[in-house]
Amino acid sequence: DIIAYLGKLFSLDINNAILLSRFLFSFFVFLLIYGFILLFTKEKLAALVTSSFLMLGNSLFARQAIFQILQGEYLNTSYLNYTRPVNPLMTHFFFFSFLLCFWLFLEKKQWRWGVLSALILGLSFYDYFYTWTFLYAFLGILIVIFLLRKKWREAKRIGLVLLGALLIALPYLFNIYRATLHPNYAEVSQRFVFETRSYTLGLVVPLLLVIFLLCFPRKYKEQYYFGLALVIAPFIVLNQQFITG
Repeated sequence: DIIAYLGKLFSLDINNAILLSRFLFSFFVFLLIYGFILLFTKEKLAALVTSSFLMLGNSLFARQAIFQILQGEYLNTSYLNYTRPVNPLMTHFFFFSFLLCFWLFLEKKQWRWGVLSALILGLSFYDYFYTWTFLYAFLGILIVIFLLRKKWREAKRIGLVLLGALLIALPYLFNIYRATLHPNYAEVSQRFVFETRSYTLGLVVPLLLVIFLLCFPRKYKEQYYFGLALVIAPFIVLNQQFITG
């Protein structure tokens, strides 16, 4: 819808609207990543490297891309894979917008950033399922960490952000509920999901956790626990079926 309204605003057809969104939102996402990492680490070089790597990494550093570059071949892509609408371009727009505002909320303890965080998280329900499930898992882990550290006020603030996001997401949740009442819902849903309680591990997520635990300096406590919650969240999101089936 955002891309469609963008095309309508500039009187563009669908192809040109998508092309404009690739340039425009990739620029915004780059700034969001840069801004979040800069605020998080206070290091301009780290922010520049991280934002550049995320934008270029899937096109230049994927295994197939590396092999093509080493063999002197052209990359088999028409543009940066990262700028593909809607995913990952729009999903990461909401994801890093939330991380940026939420970190400012934790750091500055100003409720304007908390309200903005709740708004972005609530709107992410309407964008992509994995975005809000990941962020809710992340925030849930962060609440547990704050409770273990006996930081009751911080845990309460996060809970209020979660509640505010749910209020914004009520129309979405209501539509999902109405969909479940349709007589064909059970048959159609089986085309998109399957029942299993098998544990999904993979290599990337555990490797990321190991690297984080070995390399991230623990003297920066707030950044450490924030990052720890981020790297633990994929274990829960990728394996929610272990509980729900």
